[in-house]
Amino acid sequence: MISKKLFHITFIIMTISPLCAWSEKTHNNSMNRSFEYAPPPKYETKSANPPSDNHAWINGYWNWANDKWVWNKGQYVLAVKERPPINNREFRSFPPSQDHSWIAGTWRGKEGNWSWAAGHYVKKPFLNAYWKSGHWEYRRIGWVWIPGHW
Repeated sequence: MISKKLFHITFIIMTISPLCAWSEKTHNNSMNRSFEYAPPPKYETKSANPPSDNHAWINGYWNWANDKWVWNKGQYVLAVKERPPINNREFRSFPPSQDHSWIAGTWRGKEGNWSWAAGHYVKKPFLNAYWKSGHWEYRRIGWVWIPGHW
C-alpha cells in the first residue's frame, strides 16, 4: 500500500516538474531574471586627499542601468552645513503594477536653497529588484547625500 502511494506521488512529481520548467523557460518576460542578475562583488579605491576640508567620501556602488550592472565609483562630495528639512509626507497611490517600485521623495539643494523632489513609481529592472533609497547622512563636516540605487 505504501509503495503504491509512493509510486503515485513520484509519478505526479515527475509529470508536473517538466511542465513547470517548460512554463518558466517559455514565459518570455524580462521580469523573470531575478536570480541571474546579482551584482558583482564590491570594489573600491579611495583617493588619498579630499579636494577640501568641506568634502566627504561616499563609497561606490553597483547600479542596474541599460540591462547591465554598472559600477559607480566612490567620490568626494561637498558636504552641506545646514541640516536638510524634514521630509514631506507623501500620498502614495497603488503602484501601476507589481513590476513597479516606489522611489521616495527627498529634499535637494545647496545651503538654504532647498526644493522638494516628489516621490514616484518606476518600473523594476528585473523581478525582485530592490531599490535602496537615497538619504541624507550626517558626517563630522556636515550633511552628505547618499544616492539611491538598485
